[in-house]
Amino acid sequence: MKMRMVVAKGLAIATVLSSLSILACRPEPSAPPPVDPPPTPTEPFPEAPELEDEEDEASRTPLPDDIQIYQDDSGLFALALPLGYRFEPIDQGMTFRSEDEGFGGAIAYQVLDSDEPLSAEALESRLRENIEAQFSDVTWQSDSQPQPDESLRLDWQAETSDGSSLDALSFIEQHGKVIYVFHAHGIDQPYNEYNRDAEIIVGTYIVQEKPPESIDAEASEAQ
Repeated sequence: MKMRMVVAKGLAIATVLSSLSILACRPEPSAPPPVDPPPTPTEPFPEAPELEDEEDEASRTPLPDDIQIYQDDSGLFALALPLGYRFEPIDQGMTFRSEDEGFGGAIAYQVLDSDEPLSAEALESRLRENIEAQFSDVTWQSDSQPQPDESLRLDWQAETSDGSSLDALSFIEQHGKVIYVFHAHGIDQPYNEYNRDAEIIVGTYIVQEKPPESIDAEASEAQ
């Protein structure tokens, strides 16, 4: 397994993000969409919200100035992207890609009909099926790796339908009725070539850990 310098997912970004709030709920969720290159965005990133309360400086994670903040319309997740990255909101998630087309990924969520926690084995199975349904020649670089935030991480390589090679990692986690899936990958490039970008994107990705009970949708099966 190749070594990757990636910071832990979910580092605090109090300097730019306030706690997530639910803005809307999407009805009738579907399975996560394929991770295809997003079109050139037509909407600018929203401005970063200001903190309502001051926080201890020691708890803040320094971030470079050249970033853009993305918050999902539903309020279920947020992250920072380097300037120049293209993004596209999609139903139940978003996709992103670097300006030079060498790095990209996606976030998708599914709403279940129950908040009963799934086992780590069940979550890993869903993640593997999700990846294998979208890509060919999938090679798993390691067993799943439990993270401090109770998500699971998988490292893998695969090919897209257009013949591009992906060097990737993914996370899956469940909070209440919501399952979140996060993919990040080098595209015809080693993942390590984009460690600085990965540290920003993966390290600032946060999810709503307590989705509201008002989320009401048909159960969706993660592919």
